[in-house]
Amino acid sequence: MGDVITLKEATDESTYRLLEEKLLALSQAGNYAIVLYQGEGWCPDCTSAIEAFESIAGSVEENDIEFYSVFVGSKKEWKRCIDQVCSLRDNAFMRNKPHLQAVPTVCIYKGNEGFVLMANLTVLSGNNYFDHKRLLEVVVNLSYEY
Repeated sequence: MGDVITLKEATDESTYRLLEEKLLALSQAGNYAIVLYQGEGWCPDCTSAIEAFESIAGSVEENDIEFYSVFVGSKKEWKRCIDQVCSLRDNAFMRNKPHLQAVPTVCIYKGNEGFVLMANLTVLSGNNYFDHKRLLEVVVNLSYEY
């Protein structure tokens, strides 16, 4: 059964770098990752998304899929702006691939191809556990097709 690996460092920058290292190792092995980007503690929709993600990961028996729950930083880090009108944000996960716009967001990462699917859970499924779980089941099934 799949375990969720939680990545939460001191800053959004250090968490981003740690995730890059993990995904590089996956690409060298040719494996898949399903990554949940979340803002636990300040994002109300993320609580049910994390619970659903952990439930789905626990039910998957494939050994070549890794599950990562990635903390995007504090609310202050998430909202940090580059310019005074805040048209550009300075969070590492927005500035770099996969260029997040909202949390919770789930991505499929495939070995040598990089990110092959990205879906914002709240936009696509609402904000409750069962909606998140249904969408995550679809994402896991899609990962087998890539």
